[in-house]
Amino acid sequence: MKQIRIFGLLMISGFMGASGVAFAQDSDAVCANLDDQTLTLDLPCVVSGDKTYSATLIKDHRPGGEVRTWHVDKNSIAEAHFAPDNKACAVLDGSTNDLKLKCVTSHGKVWQAQLSAKYPGSERLIWGLETYWPATPGGEEQNWLSMSDQEFAENFSYMAFSDSLVDREIVAWLLFARINQQVEYEHGTTSVWKAWATDKDTFTESPSFVFNQVPRVDPHFVTQKAELAGGVNTMDPDGSNEEVTRNDVGYNYIIETSKMNTYEGVVAYVGEGNEVNMPVGSIEIKASWLLSTKEKPAPADALTFKFTSGTYWFRGIHIMAKMRPAPQDLYYSEAPSWFWTTFEYNRNPGVQNIRDNFITQRGGLDIDAIRKLLTMGGIDGIGFEAYAPNGTQIRYTANGDGSTPVILGHTNMEDFAGSPGPWDDGKGPSAAEENIPLTPAKQWTGFNASCHSCHATASFNPNTGEYFPFNVPVGALPPDYTYTNPKGVNFMLGDGYVPLDFMWPIAFQAPKPKPSK
Repeated sequence: MKQIRIFGLLMISGFMGASGVAFAQDSDAVCANLDDQTLTLDLPCVVSGDKTYSATLIKDHRPGGEVRTWHVDKNSIAEAHFAPDNKACAVLDGSTNDLKLKCVTSHGKVWQAQLSAKYPGSERLIWGLETYWPATPGGEEQNWLSMSDQEFAENFSYMAFSDSLVDREIVAWLLFARINQQVEYEHGTTSVWKAWATDKDTFTESPSFVFNQVPRVDPHFVTQKAELAGGVNTMDPDGSNEEVTRNDVGYNYIIETSKMNTYEGVVAYVGEGNEVNMPVGSIEIKASWLLSTKEKPAPADALTFKFTSGTYWFRGIHIMAKMRPAPQDLYYSEAPSWFWTTFEYNRNPGVQNIRDNFITQRGGLDIDAIRKLLTMGGIDGIGFEAYAPNGTQIRYTANGDGSTPVILGHTNMEDFAGSPGPWDDGKGPSAAEENIPLTPAKQWTGFNASCHSCHATASFNPNTGEYFPFNVPVGALPPDYTYTNPKGVNFMLGDGYVPLDFMWPIAFQAPKPKPSK
């Protein structure tokens, strides 16, 4: 389709050439500005060829979803007196018409952004926002890949907790790219998170894990959630095979700051009145694997990993990233602190059913945008194109008003939450239902999974020495939230239970010792 080099074509209107012009060098004056209300984008300097121009891009109001696009106000284009090599000037690609904004201010912060030229059936050039990331006022990029996890959280929390689902999905992909940076192992390369501390490495009497980017030789599977709750039988070899890992920020808080790697440590830390508040920059990961065999081989486009016990294929991953400190009233506050996203293999049976019908907050990035993000992250061509986020979550309800629950989960790791199923009432299966096979995800008519709501109830009662039982609430928790277990015993969350900052692994892996017989 014809490409319109709009800045160059409008030179005919009589603007003078760049020769003999005294170029301005003030980088701050070159920084573009996105109006927070109108979304009008003012560009003081755009480099096209060897010349610079100024222009205004106007929000393109188009029906049918959240598509952030702009078109140029032709009357706004004028010659700019900035040097073409000014690092803060936007750059118009002469072959693709893509526009890179090296410096744009918005909401009191400085960003870089990539806008891609689009031609939706008209001759008017349209630019669509692909992604954006922090920058300095002078246009120097802050490399989102090389940032520490704390720096990433601090720089991207605004974007992660934006009302824009596209913004959130971009953050999901950026986190995905960061944790999947490749490290070497004996069979090639693999994702760096496989060299992070597992639950087995963390919750032990004397933890001594070293973060040296050496992947472990075998998976450390954890007991599945439904089984921990005394629920459905999860001995099925095709079960979710969950493996939990964490970065050094979360690991060090658990084993050094709070010493909650054992039950005795939890009793001491919480019993002394300490607030459990994982540091900003903590990342918790839960992956789902399935053993690849001759009878049940891995799908052709799925990623695999050779452990000593066999080759497993990767079915998806939960990522929870601490972006802001926990709110004071954690059980009931809609103020976000953790960012949640779930990636799943795109051809998992039933995944399209939950994406289309039950997941409430999906950004819907197209495949071209996804490929660009993977390329920016340096993980293109590996096979990650076969995976995508089911959605994101930052609070209990969609708009923080307590009305529409946010639904997010994975068809394997939250298989017990599919409906019809034994957890339809939120209370778990009765004894008679324990061994009833779960309904296949492609047949589900409901999906009662909510990362934020479920993890919020992870808590410990220092008066009784008991953890709150695992349960699967969705939506906002009422002040009198009560869980009734399959045996009919009631547990009220507000009755002395102290929040563990959404950390079920503490409750699961540092359990109260069973009395000796």
